[in-house]
Amino acid sequence: YAGRAEESRDISIGLAIGGSADAVSDFPANPVFEWSEPEVEWAGQAVAHPAILRHPDGHWEMWYSTGLHKLGYAYSLDGIDWKRWCRSPVMEGRTGDSWESHQLKAVDVVVHNGWYLMAYTGGVRGSFRIGWAMSRDGLNWSRAENPVLRPALEPGTWESSAVTGPSLMVDGDTLRMWYGGSGLTGSAIGLATAELPASFEVTP
Repeated sequence: YAGRAEESRDISIGLAIGGSADAVSDFPANPVFEWSEPEVEWAGQAVAHPAILRHPDGHWEMWYSTGLHKLGYAYSLDGIDWKRWCRSPVMEGRTGDSWESHQLKAVDVVVHNGWYLMAYTGGVRGSFRIGWAMSRDGLNWSRAENPVLRPALEPGTWESSAVTGPSLMVDGDTLRMWYGGSGLTGSAIGLATAELPASFEVTP
């Protein structure tokens, strides 16, 4: 989870562990992942929105958002001591007038039939949309040209302004995605589904 320091305003990632939902405690050595001076130029002084996977060979993988709204990648043998991929970021907003040219953050990743499947948040503050990307190695991503989920067309609804923060789960041949929506009436959580295997057109 992400936490913000009161004085420095830096954002870091902490670890909470527990045997049940009502018995979760902070890891004593938190934070387990902080911003790094060598990557300040592209990441800024913040790491947040971690998406964590346990690889079949036993190590942990993490995709994280940065203070400059790009995506980094790190890996760990124990989920505590993390090493950055030296060529981060692994994804950033496209240049030009693309729908995701301003910000790219708040992702989730699952694995299905040898593919890493990613849903991510892109756009501008107050008008976020959700994009889609696929990868064989979790590092080199191809993404759909257009968002796979947009704010509702009907004005004034709970998701008419923005959709953001996807959370994915593979359920048999169905991909389920919970997401946050906001509009004039406030915010809420919605559910979208897609049939697998994913058939979205992707581009490098």
